[in-house]
Order: sequence, then structure tokens, then C-alpha cells
Amino acid sequence: MLLRDRGCIRHRDFFGGSIQLGAGFVILAVPRLYLLAGWRATFLVSGGMALTAAIIWLIAAPDVAATGAAPGRFTEMLLAPQLWLLGLMQMATFSISLVVGSWVVVMLTKVLHVPATRAGLIGSLVLLLGIVSRPLGGALRRHMGIRTLFVMSLLMIAVGCFVFVAPSVSFGPALMAVILIGTGCGLPYAAMFSRAGALFPGRAGTAMGLVNMIGIVMILAGAPLVGHLADLTGTFRASFVALGGFALLVCATAVPLIHRDEPGARAS
Repeated sequence: MLLRDRGCIRHRDFFGGSIQLGAGFVILAVPRLYLLAGWRATFLVSGGMALTAAIIWLIAAPDVAATGAAPGRFTEMLLAPQLWLLGLMQMATFSISLVVGSWVVVMLTKVLHVPATRAGLIGSLVLLLGIVSRPLGGALRRHMGIRTLFVMSLLMIAVGCFVFVAPSVSFGPALMAVILIGTGCGLPYAAMFSRAGALFPGRAGTAMGLVNMIGIVMILAGAPLVGHLADLTGTFRASFVALGGFALLVCATAVPLIHRDEPGARAS
């Protein structure tokens, strides 16, 4: 049973990349569609794509056999410090990628006067890079410790955010910053969720959902915070200082507390 669980963990090292395609494609396609057909057509096409996907899923989704109650209580998961630490990592990586992906388009168009279509292309890279960096992070996890992977990723995010703090940012450095942030946000994904599933193998889906739920807090708070700071200061510099500082804070306080060993390895 343990060998089978370890095999599942190895397979989970490579999941999560394809989900970035939809999120990144939206940032890329919506500005172009808006210029071509207006905002009403943009909403109609977006709604139509969602409806089409729902119909395909209802028709083609595989049947899942019902199972008995999974072992482990939800209250135990809520009180598990390691899951909360992983949730903080989710806040500092995936959630930041969504916040940056949304606001960097606005910054590029208003500050650097980049055309909306090109700004959308650059902003979409924050998420589209996850298609490659998420599986790559799973592969790297096999060759380096989980803390090393997390530290490397958070430093990339922080450096990328701090590039936007400069008084004037040209197009080249802005593009490099986006690549750093997008890559850094994607690398830890597989390690985070394979670790969450290994902590509670009987309820892996619930454990992963809890980590993701904690990460959503950053999306809900971070997006309006960036806009609020930009309104107060008249620039996006303070916003990117806050985002980069949060990545460094998680790197310094949360990552050292994450267990080095895999739960399965300790259990054996």
C-alpha cells in the first residue's frame, strides 16, 4: 500500500500545468477581442466558452465509483500546521501570480504606454509560464529539498516584483520581471499539493482544497490592495513592494518550518 501511495505522489509531481492555459489565455485574448468587437462581445464569448466547457464535461466526464467515508477528520486538518504553511506558500505563489497578471496589464498600458494587446500578451505570461514551470517544479523536487525549491521560487518572485519598484522601468526589464514571477509562481505548485495529499492520504482532495482555500485569501485581499495603494500613491511601486515583501516574509518565516522529509518516508 505504501509503495502504491508513493507511486501516486510521484505522478502528482507533474500535474497542474494545463489549468494555467485557460487563465493565461483569458488575459491574452480578452484585450484583443475587446478591440475587435467591443465589451459586449467579450462577455458573450467568455460566457459561451464556459457554457461549452460545461456541456462537454457533462457529456464526457468519467463515472466515479462511490467510496466509503475517508479516514481523518476535517477538524484535524484545520489544525494541521503543515497544511497552513503550505497555504501560505500558495498565497505567496499562485495567488500573487493572479494578482500580478491582472494588474501588470494596467501598469504597462498606463505607465509604459504599451498597447493593450501587447500588454495582455506580457501579462498572460505570468500564468502561461505555469504550463511549463509547474511540471518542471515537480521534476526538480526529485533532485532538491522541498525547502530549497520553495526558497528559490520565492526569491524569484520577490526579485521580479522589485524590478517594478524602479522609478522608470523599460519594456525589457518589465518582460524579464514577468518571466521571473511567472516561473517562480509555478515551480512550487506540484510539491505543495503532493505534500498536502501525502499528509492526509485518505482525504487528499480535502487537504489540497484547504491549501487552495487559504491561498484564495490573498487573491481576495491582494487585488484590491494593489489598486488601493496605486490610488493613494499615484504609482504601482508601493504595490509591488508589498507583493515582493510578502514573498520574502513567507520565505523567511514559513519555509523554515516546513518539514524536510516526505510524510510517507517518515511513516515507513
